[in-house]
Amino acid sequence: MRIVFFTDTYEPQINGVVTAIKLFKKELESSGHEVYIVCPRTPGYKTSENVFALRSFTFKPYPEYRGALPSLKLIKWIKNIKPDIIHVHTPVSIGLLGITIAKIFSKPLIATYHTLMEEYFKIYFLPKRLKKKYFQLLSEKFMKKYTKFFFNKAQIITTPSLAIKEHIKNCGVRKPIVVLPTGVDTDFFKPKTKPKKNLVLWVGRLGKEKSLDILLKAFSIVQQELSKAKLIIVGDGPERKNLEDLAKKLSLNTEFKGYVKREELPQYYSRAWVFVSPSTTETQGLTVIEAFACSCPVVVANALGFKDFVRHGKNGFFAKPKNKKDFAEKMLKILQDLKLRKKLSKNARKTAEEFSITNQTKKLISIYEKCLTENFK
Repeated sequence: MRIVFFTDTYEPQINGVVTAIKLFKKELESSGHEVYIVCPRTPGYKTSENVFALRSFTFKPYPEYRGALPSLKLIKWIKNIKPDIIHVHTPVSIGLLGITIAKIFSKPLIATYHTLMEEYFKIYFLPKRLKKKYFQLLSEKFMKKYTKFFFNKAQIITTPSLAIKEHIKNCGVRKPIVVLPTGVDTDFFKPKTKPKKNLVLWVGRLGKEKSLDILLKAFSIVQQELSKAKLIIVGDGPERKNLEDLAKKLSLNTEFKGYVKREELPQYYSRAWVFVSPSTTETQGLTVIEAFACSCPVVVANALGFKDFVRHGKNGFFAKPKNKKDFAEKMLKILQDLKLRKKLSKNARKTAEEFSITNQTKKLISIYEKCLTENFK
């Protein structure tokens, strides 16, 4: 099959959507399929083969996002490819372009819901002067209507978790929805070194939506009981300066690493005694499965996508969302009990193997094949 992915975010950006696209692309190509990408052009960055990069501009409220401008050259490029499937990964400018291309060429359209749009819209797109509760409710209503409009254009929709499937159904999406979590490369992410006692880890984007202030405040409580505990934060983003200031104010034993090479990530996960995510906006939380693959147990907010694969007391613990004391309590539970940590670690790796990228790509191929043989309209 020839598949074209339409996405408003791609290399050189580093985020969960880009990771998912690259993982599925690599595995699909290993299975003999051809994958093409349509994405925004980033000035100074050379795109790889089979990528059509559209002229783009920086979107000020969210500098990591680039808005794309349509091009007639794309139609000629698509015509030469002769795709079998159009798969849109983002519901913004390039996603809308993907819908148009699928209609022009009469091709099956698949759409994946990766991002909790309402929350991101409130944080990054709603002007500060309109962030009162009334305007937030209006923005939520608008985004739900837009979700209904956009995703009902597809023949079939995939979501990374059951919670997100229910969410978009509540928005009014009536087309078939399949839960398809992004898989993890369990050959790449595996235990590399012995874990270091009292080491706590976060990996991901440093944005307001991740609620990392809760992690820092919870770690402050942990540090009061375990003076040698250390928190490593891997990743970067618009909230880094605020978080560094908060860590300094709380006198935390914290190290901000920024972005690291992908090849280094298994080492970080393997060294950590526990991985923590206080985010309540994760549609899946791929970094948690990466931690599992490296036999690292987790403490996560009891919210959304985490519920599909975190098993409380088996491979990690849920904590009450936005509750620093409960997060601290759950972290201490793992940090202070070696026997418990060993049990959680063993089960964590088993969970990751259930979500290998190989298994998940086979399911995606089945969806594509079904779209080509059945009428979802």
